[in-house]
Amino acid sequence: ASKWDPQIGYFLAVAKRASGDLQGAKDALSDAANLVNSAHYDDLREVPHLLLMGGLINFSNGELEKARQFFTDFISSDPDNLLAHKMLGATLLALKEPLKAIPVLQRAAELSPKVPDLHRQLAEAYFQAGQLGKAVASLETADRLAPEQPETLLKLGLYRLAAKERKKAL
Repeated sequence: ASKWDPQIGYFLAVAKRASGDLQGAKDALSDAANLVNSAHYDDLREVPHLLLMGGLINFSNGELEKARQFFTDFISSDPDNLLAHKMLGATLLALKEPLKAIPVLQRAAELSPKVPDLHRQLAEAYFQAGQLGKAVASLETADRLAPEQPETLLKLGLYRLAAKERKKAL
């Protein structure tokens, strides 16, 4: 991998993980993280897709604050990028910042309204923020888009119980 292309390490990590080589995946991801995190940030901004890659690499390594910065900066250069919004939302949820995640995930759902996973993710943000009615509504949307998914139905039942809608929950 060259100093300007941490993508190689990232994709190698993905391939190694898929083949069951977990240590190889961890090593490749570590190499990619070293490349992206040691680069001058201004140089990365000149090649915006490397900001997205930096976010993915740091998120995968559990470096959530770094991931947040990379995703945020990437979105400023490509405000309609669905993956960047989804990953920034996931990062903010992992950082326990649901009120910041909500507008990011709302934007993602606007960009791609028929993706049930986005509505499930948005529901989680609403739930973490204590907005149970909105959490239930988002899960209902996810269920309409992909009916009878066990994970969605389970969460919908739990969220309805939390919202004191016992009959609907059952």
